[in-house]
Amino acid sequence: MSDSAEQQCAKRPRIDTSNALPTIPERGDPWLDDRNIILHAESTQFRVHRSILSASSSVFRDMFSLPQPENENLVDGCPVVHVSDTADNLHHVLKALFDRSYCSVDNESQPLAVIAAFLRLGRKYDIQQLYSEATKRLESEFPSTFEEFDNVADCFSLIDYDGDDKEISFTIINLARENDVLSVLPGAFYAICTLHDMKEFVEAMERSEGSATELSVFDQRVVIKGRHSLLERQATETYKWLWQEDTFAAICTANNCAKNRRELLHMYWFPQVSCSALATWQLEWEKNYCKACVRKSKELHNAGRRKIWEELPLFFGLPGWEELTKKK
Repeated sequence: MSDSAEQQCAKRPRIDTSNALPTIPERGDPWLDDRNIILHAESTQFRVHRSILSASSSVFRDMFSLPQPENENLVDGCPVVHVSDTADNLHHVLKALFDRSYCSVDNESQPLAVIAAFLRLGRKYDIQQLYSEATKRLESEFPSTFEEFDNVADCFSLIDYDGDDKEISFTIINLARENDVLSVLPGAFYAICTLHDMKEFVEAMERSEGSATELSVFDQRVVIKGRHSLLERQATETYKWLWQEDTFAAICTANNCAKNRRELLHMYWFPQVSCSALATWQLEWEKNYCKACVRKSKELHNAGRRKIWEELPLFFGLPGWEELTKKK
């Protein structure tokens, strides 16, 4: 074959057969044979009842009130509404609306994927029941009062998460930013600061690149700056009882309290200090101290914790607690 013939062959357009046949949508769950509306998300369709959607969502109610075109395409005699949501998110929301046993009761944990779907689509379609359920769970895990914070369990009790527990706060921050649930941000940012030193944080960001746990560059900076500021303030507030020897000079009734404080200081601050600005008082700290020093140290520690809590949103560039909780 001549060069010109080869060139002609190379330039000859090929017929793209990849889209020659229409893709048949999958039947999703729920698919209720006696219902009268089909929602199409990605490549999945869900058949449900129009009246229940209308009763649950003002957005769907308004949508269904519009006159329908005469030449509308029907599937199994039902009109089809195409939505831009993921099939997984729509599945979780429709299952919750049409089967209440799908949702956990208030004091039982719920998968984070379900909570995220309730939050996103509950807000988008004004499904208040599901949106409120999602925000309630997030706010229970990351409360906005000092007393509630002290009562929160060390591990998540209302959220199930398949990944690394250390990285769930990354996803929570992204969800909160996306859906304007700002009151949970201070607690979520603080959790990251306490669970990761800077090396671990950078490694976590590298692992999460392109995933739902990847923080924006803006929020990565928020974490780094906030953690640095917290480390400075915990030294002068929460743990100032380890530094201020003159505070105990007039009340100490033992000879070794000052020495023991220095040893404890070295244990917690060297070679690297951890972020624990809101850590509760530990009974083990009371060993080898006189009662007067224990009483004063505990008083200073708790006062420092409360002061840092009151300022916690400010460490992360957020409005104060009063402003954040107005948006609940």
